[in-house]
Amino acid sequence: MGSTASASRRMSPEQRRVAGATMIGTTVEWYDYFIYANAAALVGAFRFRPCS
Repeated sequence: MGSTASASRRMSPEQRRVAGATMIGTTVEWYDYFIYANAAALVGAFRFRPCS
């Protein structure tokens, strides 16, 4: 019974492809957010600095 339980837990090639695509998509989305946040901080600091 243990061998059938471990065999049924293996991921199919399609599931592995979906998991890989999900990880890549999450990484790209995080990187996009990171770049946008840094650009917003740099532009915001320049644009909205106090007038002296």
